[in-house]
Amino acid sequence: MRSASIATRTSSRKLSSAPTSAAMASTNSTATEPARLIGTKVLANSSAITRATSSAAIVLKVIDTWMASSRQLIVQLQDSLAANDVRTLHRAAHTLKSSSANVGAMRLSLLAKTLEADAESGRTAEATNLIARIESAHADAVAAIEREVPEKNHAPV
Repeated sequence: MRSASIATRTSSRKLSSAPTSAAMASTNSTATEPARLIGTKVLANSSAITRATSSAAIVLKVIDTWMASSRQLIVQLQDSLAANDVRTLHRAAHTLKSSSANVGAMRLSLLAKTLEADAESGRTAEATNLIARIESAHADAVAAIEREVPEKNHAPV
């Protein structure tokens, strides 16, 4: 019910080019952002995963799913911004935020959270910059997965 009301409110808003202070702070902090990348410890400590099972297979499945879906979500971010579709931009940013946090890609999750908040408010002035930073954070997270989870090095997902 809540997501339906957000979607209705968001879709009825016009896009604004006025940046939020959160977006401005987020876009100006590139040099000081910690390089919080994914690691197997983050996955192993995830309460949702450890409650479900302690099997390495489930962790690999979560990583595979995230790698495939996160790339699609980034394309959705780009396409929805180009089409001025704030509702899809908001939904894709929200999904990317949550799924990235689930695998420990916290820098990526925080950037997606900023974009999500801006999209919910109809503000897109910083969206192009945020999406570029999201792409970079995604590449960093994928590289970290490939370094720290040897099973992920066999082929691109």
